[in-house]
Amino acid sequence: MTEEKDSLIQEGDELKEKIAKFEEDIAQAQTDVKNGKMALAETFDGGFEHAKVQTIHFHPTLDLSGLDPYKILVNDELVDEE
Repeated sequence: MTEEKDSLIQEGDELKEKIAKFEEDIAQAQTDVKNGKMALAETFDGGFEHAKVQTIHFHPTLDLSGLDPYKILVNDELVDEE
């Protein structure tokens, strides 16, 4: 009986180690996703700014102050994307 109990305890300890490793992997994956989203947003924002600069270069009198990369055009108005 003791041998069986020891075996089950060892198996439980091994499973706890696996769970801890999976939790670490999940945390790392969540961090990677967050970092990827931030990098994507920075790239998008940078591209938007480049487009504004180029537009101002060709149309220097054009007022672009109302532009927002996170808005969409609905019925001739810029509104927050839902």
